[in-house]
Amino acid sequence: MNKDSITFWGVLIATLYPLLAILISEINYRLKKINHPSVATVSVLKNVFLPLVTVYLTLVKIIPYDFPAVFLKLYETTLWIVGLYLFINFVNQIFFTDSDVGEDRKTRVPKLLQQIMRMIVIAIGFAVIASEIWGSDLGSLITALGVTSLVLGLALQDTLGNLFSGISLLYERPFHTGDWIQIDSHYGKIVEMNWRAIRIVNRQNDMITIPNSYLGKQVFLNYSRPNKFHAESLQVSFNNEEPPNQVKSIIEDIILSTENIRKDPPFEVKTIKFDNHKVDYEVLYFIDDFWESELIKDELYTKIWYGAKRHNLRLPNPVSYGKPWTKEEFNKENYLLSKSQLILGSPVFSGLSVSYLKEFIKKSDFNIFGKGEVIVQQSERSNHVHLIIKGKVDIYVESEGESVFVGMAKKGELFGEMELLNNTANEGTVIAHTDLELLSIPYRVINDLIENNLSVKRKFDALIKIRKKEQFNKLHDDREQE
Repeated sequence: MNKDSITFWGVLIATLYPLLAILISEINYRLKKINHPSVATVSVLKNVFLPLVTVYLTLVKIIPYDFPAVFLKLYETTLWIVGLYLFINFVNQIFFTDSDVGEDRKTRVPKLLQQIMRMIVIAIGFAVIASEIWGSDLGSLITALGVTSLVLGLALQDTLGNLFSGISLLYERPFHTGDWIQIDSHYGKIVEMNWRAIRIVNRQNDMITIPNSYLGKQVFLNYSRPNKFHAESLQVSFNNEEPPNQVKSIIEDIILSTENIRKDPPFEVKTIKFDNHKVDYEVLYFIDDFWESELIKDELYTKIWYGAKRHNLRLPNPVSYGKPWTKEEFNKENYLLSKSQLILGSPVFSGLSVSYLKEFIKKSDFNIFGKGEVIVQQSERSNHVHLIIKGKVDIYVESEGESVFVGMAKKGELFGEMELLNNTANEGTVIAHTDLELLSIPYRVINDLIENNLSVKRKFDALIKIRKKEQFNKLHDDREQE
């Protein structure tokens, strides 16, 4: 060992040791601030492994003394064991614990598999120590292990295929528990992932088990990635005589009134095709939960049907299917006159003559709504008072940021009269409790009736006092219960 070599190693060790110690200390400090689980391992790296390496290099590169071979081999063995310990700990903390992702992986990787992987690493480490430091011949042992591994591999081919496919999927992470996926004809929500298979539950609440070895060879569709929200589309058709812009406007209003449809990204309503009896429209919209896709689609189709009837828009109906319902075929006046007993039975309209009732009906509108549709929205302006011909409605009032149920109106009852007489925006939201038929009376018709009939005005005033008292009592009771 010459003097230049001793000087070189002395300067190198004297320079690198403090620099590495400072660097590792800084890393450890930052890890402590975020409560990282590898803090203890980094401390061992700094306080044990780094000094051991420094002492070893000093012994063999700087001190001019021939130490016994056994002493150096024991020292090198100690270094390898500490290094192996650090390596196993770092692998464990990176892949099986640590961050949120690590915690997720830890729950997915069986403990048995973790132990097997650690044992393999330890076995390889000790084999290297025995061969490189102590000069042991491992050839025969490796040959025996190779033959044994081949036999086991053939016997456990399917199991090992599932195992390694599972490991690959766990770390590629193309899907997570809770994602909706489709594989061939199977689709459902992932409820469990392990080293052998994944389990999904479909809409029929049936569990399907798919082996990882099969999954690794298939193309699958993940409805929950890269974003949680998912695009859906539906197609509807209207008679080709109905103006497309009017149809689109009605569909857009229906989508805006439907919960669980995202406003961002925005929805689209497009005209895509027309022929000699119909025009086809496509509706593209986004939802947050794929599980609700069929429910939302059902709600939209139902609302579109009711919306078409309310606005007297004809759905496609080839001659072979019969005639569509048109305004001419449905006689509003005759239908409502058949309900005259119900209309005149309302406390407000009792006493009206039949001739006045006919004129009254002619100036009013007849509307139908499906269960769950919003008829009146709080804070918006309305221009009709509604008399329920058939069905029931629920009335809600927004109070202190919460929607409070204040009552129900049923057949023969009015709603919307308070806003008319007070000249205010809607004081509550009205939602169809069942399928609904309404006589919607314009404000101007009601105003004419009140101006020409003092008895009707008194009845309206009395009804409004009752409604205000009911609403106040309901809100007061709800606050007391809280």
